[in-house]
Amino acid sequence: MLFHNKHHSIPKNNFDLTTREQEILGYLVQGLSYKMIAAKCNISYPTVNSHISHIYEKLHVSSGTEAVAKAIEHNITGSNKISMLLSF
Repeated sequence: MLFHNKHHSIPKNNFDLTTREQEILGYLVQGLSYKMIAAKCNISYPTVNSHISHIYEKLHVSSGTEAVAKAIEHNITGSNKISMLLSF
């Protein structure tokens, strides 16, 4: 049995997402469209689609809704504020 030390933080599980994939997933959590994500990241729409495909594969999900839910549940993008709001 593992003991939890309040002074030792447990690293969050990022599912081996790259920094860019975490950034894009964060924008999905915020509700941005693929087109808006492309503009914000200064990348093309097809590149966003490619990143999204990799994110789905790594998270073992098949939709944006599932990816966002998993991101919030596992705090992948630092979205614990949203998680706290949804818990009420």
